[in-house]
Amino acid sequence: MEGIKAFFLVVTLTSYATMWMAVFADMGVSLFVALNGQRLLRK
Repeated sequence: MEGIKAFFLVVTLTSYATMWMAVFADMGVSLFVALNGQRLLRK
């Protein structure tokens, strides 16, 4: 998860991505982790 943040930090600073793209990527990873945890609780 920290790798995604570091990647988007570098890409945003080099002007290849916007800050909004980084925010959506971070939220996507957070949702993935939360949903994966819910899946483990059901078993």
